[in-house]
Amino acid sequence: MVRFENALARHVLPARRRLAIRMLWFDLGVPKDVLFFKPFIERLTDRGESLLVTSRGGEDFRELSTLLRVHHLDAVVVGEYGGGALARKLQASLDRQLGLLELVKGNPVDRLITFANVDSCRVAFGLGIPVVNFCDLPTKGDGKPLTPVARLTLPLSAKVLHPFVVPETIFTRFLETADVIRYDFLDPVLYLREQTPDRSLIGALPLDATKKTVCFREEEYMASYVTSTQDWVFEALGRLDVNLIVIPRYGSERIRQALPDSIVVDSGVELSAVLPFVDVMIGGGGTINIEAAYWGTPVISTRSFVSHYDQYLISQELMCHADSTERFTDLFKKLSGRRTDSSILRAQAKKVNIDSLFHSMGV
Repeated sequence: MVRFENALARHVLPARRRLAIRMLWFDLGVPKDVLFFKPFIERLTDRGESLLVTSRGGEDFRELSTLLRVHHLDAVVVGEYGGGALARKLQASLDRQLGLLELVKGNPVDRLITFANVDSCRVAFGLGIPVVNFCDLPTKGDGKPLTPVARLTLPLSAKVLHPFVVPETIFTRFLETADVIRYDFLDPVLYLREQTPDRSLIGALPLDATKKTVCFREEEYMASYVTSTQDWVFEALGRLDVNLIVIPRYGSERIRQALPDSIVVDSGVELSAVLPFVDVMIGGGGTINIEAAYWGTPVISTRSFVSHYDQYLISQELMCHADSTERFTDLFKKLSGRRTDSSILRAQAKKVNIDSLFHSMGV
């Protein structure tokens, strides 16, 4: 068992407020959480609030720790990512819950704020700490059941905040006592509005100026909500005569074996240094596809399902979905060499109001 006798004092921000009446707990479970919650953490710190920030580690999940370091967020690392196997996931989750319990119990935590992270939600609920959950993926689309993570976290929530593209009824069916609050933008817009494209990284890569440049991100195939692998994607990518930049999700070994001629970029890099400058984004995830669309880069989703925000991007002609090599090839020919109109996402950026979100969160 990991010991935390001094960890809490070291990681409560700011240090001068350690004796405050309340403490707000942020649990950052995936890389997106770092970028989304960073403005909240900075604003609350400036306001003089005491914050506890936790995260998780693991060899297969180094991107999270890299982003924490790059963005100078001081967090207590508790437990590890369990990987793809169910038994390992369960064991890692149980171990992390015990670690979080030891860290948090007996301290004046006022509420937990997280993106539906199973471990922290269970600990907070068990200790009587109100849970404020953000959630943009309760299901894998219309008519689909709740994801495993949603089933284990949403019923424990005191408040649930969700982007406008997810129907409120998905939450109200299961949450009789929780406040369900909608906001009018896709999650990545909150931090993208603060970023400025930077050509320094893309300019330093060994790119052939005579070829198109493509960025690829594999699907989160170890996640509990992914039930099928899209192996055809590697065959489709292998047929392209392009500069292929790959941002690995769990490590680069699998990518280097499948796509030996690709350019692998550190997954902790600020994506505004890559996505605005490529010709096509090929994404197996959700967040990175929204990020690329924000910069006007055509997106081909190779995800094994179409979520509510995926469907929104498709309806706005900001993304297309491919489920076979043939479909992918047709879309690539159509999209390569053009840009998309991201004005609707830019308009959403103007609607972001962190103070209003604070009010909704009760902080």
